[in-house]
Amino acid sequence: MSRRPRQSLESSLANEFVFGSEVRPAESLSDELSRLKGELNLLKSQSSQSSTLLPIDKIVPLRLPDGMKQPRKYFEPLAMARLKDSIAKHGVCEPILTRLSSDGLFEIVSGERRWRSASELGHVEIPGVAKHMSNDEALEIALIAHLLSENISAIEETDSLIGLISLRTHLDSAQVPSLLTKVRNAQSRKTDYSEIISDDILNDVESILNEFGISLASFVSNRLPLLNLPEFILEKVRDGKVDPSKAVLVSRIQPDMQTQLISELAERPLTKSQLRQRIAEIKSGGKAVFPEPNLSVSEISTQPTFDSIQELYTKVSRKIRKKDVSINRKIQVRIERMQVALQEILTELDS
Repeated sequence: MSRRPRQSLESSLANEFVFGSEVRPAESLSDELSRLKGELNLLKSQSSQSSTLLPIDKIVPLRLPDGMKQPRKYFEPLAMARLKDSIAKHGVCEPILTRLSSDGLFEIVSGERRWRSASELGHVEIPGVAKHMSNDEALEIALIAHLLSENISAIEETDSLIGLISLRTHLDSAQVPSLLTKVRNAQSRKTDYSEIISDDILNDVESILNEFGISLASFVSNRLPLLNLPEFILEKVRDGKVDPSKAVLVSRIQPDMQTQLISELAERPLTKSQLRQRIAEIKSGGKAVFPEPNLSVSEISTQPTFDSIQELYTKVSRKIRKKDVSINRKIQVRIERMQVALQEILTELDS
């Protein structure tokens, strides 16, 4: 599959907010993804003084044709509140990335949370850079930027990876999960999968996943099952009405209770502890359930000892460096599961 050359984001670090048509020679997909990631990280490291002030009333979310989905739809209220507080105190420190539309508006490719927060605070301008991009280029950069964000949920990451795979391989995004599952099953059985997917496309898929630290095996085993949530729950998550990690909690209760609770969540956001209490109330027939008491100082010692966790991590890391764990599939799978579990804990702590 031929690669189209991409415009460089590096020129966006100049003071002008519309950039030239500099293109690069053809490069491998892996190299291109690495470069785009590096350029986005470079942009994030720039101070607002090195960018142009864009008028907030001329900025809109990225507009894409039917069939091309925006990567970010959910904006976690508590995280948004923290961001607004930071912007109120320090201003917008990191410029947003936009594309210049034919109607003169700036469409957000990366930085919608900052734009929303600044707008709600009454700012009239925001530091940003603008660049001419096609729909494919804008979506690809938006997907990569979303995947690089620190507070991305597992479901959002899975959706964005599928979107990036679909964009770069021209596979139907709705068919990607089943195709990759079939390929992985064939690989496990050591049978031929050439009728399912070509080697070139599979190499592109693995390049995309590897660029974000995920193996095909882990993606199929640990990420794709998240999409098996009931469709009405996934719909609320993708519409930005329900936090993905909270949707997983709802999916674990009896099906006849899920509809009621997911509707409540869509109308009235709850914290994780409030949601657990509400689930307990529903299970008990609506009776009030007392929340778990706060731990006393004497009880803290019964909780996980983080020093011990750090020590174990250090020991495992040393042994991994000395031994190629890829030859031991069982260990590799367990490590990938621990990685997913830690990411879920981090997501829960951030909510």
